[in-house]
Amino acid sequence: MQIADGAADPGEDLLADLYRRRLPGDGALPLRPLLESLHRMDALGHVGVEVFGPALTSLSPLEIGRRSRRALDWALRGLGHDR
Repeated sequence: MQIADGAADPGEDLLADLYRRRLPGDGALPLRPLLESLHRMDALGHVGVEVFGPALTSLSPLEIGRRSRRALDWALRGLGHDR
């Protein structure tokens, strides 16, 4: 499963919004309740971050990896989900 965050209210152009994704915890989507529900259903499986957008394009690959790891750790904290 790939997760990302975003604005609570999408803009007029949903296709453009696909390229404005944010790291988990950096947006306004209710990711934690969703992930908690998936965890209760034993449906998390393999989880990774998928972000397309300007927030990361100016960073080095190493920094993108660090930030993605922190965001994923935040998203899965307390769910007993080992990666």
